[in-house]
Amino acid sequence: MTDLLDRLPKIALSHVIPVLNELERRGVSRKALFFELDLDVAEEGLEAGEIWLCAADFSRLYGHACRLLEAATSGRQDNSTISKDAAKILCYCVITCHTLRDAIERAVIFCRVGGPVVGDILELQACGDTATLKITLPSEQQDNASLLVCLSSMNLLHQLFSWLTGKSLRLQAVMLSHSDPQEVFMPGSLASQPLRWGCDYDALVFQADDLDLPVLRSAKELDQVVDYFPFNVQFCAGQPQTYTDTLRTILTNALQNNLPLMQSAAAAQLLHMSVATLRRKLQKEGSSFTQILKECQYSHALSLVLGTDIPFSEIANRIGYSDDRAFRRAFRSWTGLSPSAYRSQR
Repeated sequence: MTDLLDRLPKIALSHVIPVLNELERRGVSRKALFFELDLDVAEEGLEAGEIWLCAADFSRLYGHACRLLEAATSGRQDNSTISKDAAKILCYCVITCHTLRDAIERAVIFCRVGGPVVGDILELQACGDTATLKITLPSEQQDNASLLVCLSSMNLLHQLFSWLTGKSLRLQAVMLSHSDPQEVFMPGSLASQPLRWGCDYDALVFQADDLDLPVLRSAKELDQVVDYFPFNVQFCAGQPQTYTDTLRTILTNALQNNLPLMQSAAAAQLLHMSVATLRRKLQKEGSSFTQILKECQYSHALSLVLGTDIPFSEIANRIGYSDDRAFRRAFRSWTGLSPSAYRSQR
């Protein structure tokens, strides 16, 4: 049991500290932000760099902090924040496109008509063998805060376009108009991409041939994964992970966020591969989708039984069991005790 609990994905809070520091410079205290999001973070642990959050709490904190920072740097007089649903609407706007070019061009229109509700202004240029997607944010000045907001937007777009085409979009460069800060937080899929500093604009540069890639996804598939974008923001430092670790993080994040139980087809989509390919890769690592899912259900069930007073019927529903009788049988097979007996030992 301890081994499984130890393998629950944990993300160092230090990875979001650059965003929190910029918010504090603008009058948003970390303590107030943690309180607003109901996060139990001790200041002494924060100063010592010893705070770790579960994947769901980290993603929630990072997303909310980035939206606040975008509002603070945008120059909008009302300081309004962009709705977190704006990314969902963008996904549904592009899902019916035939090619990547069509999808990007529709995203350009969406951002143009969305105005301050969306935030970014996009422009696609194709010249020779190179395609450039310029990203302009309504920022009052070129500083570290606007850089962090820009990278967050780039991460979302890169993941969306990669998912639509079923392959990771090959970037020739991430062009940034900011000076090299020497140390910068690179979110998600941008962590290992080539960077160019001091450019005339911010942009994702890729091969023009990729514009002809077909959009392979359907609206039905989007329904399965839209709540997970950007699903891998928690891979902050860009360290290579096994497919088992990556899948465990995705499934745990879904459970912690009370999202619908992810099936193998949806997980394979997010990893840009077929179900058969994912199965082979997991087999090479001595694992399987079913095994990892069971581990994640078990670990999350233990945390809910021990750490909350949520009724067992609701816990069963949260971890994907059809009824609480099936959940009780599974829990007894995991621990040798019923959920009520296990909770009484707290």
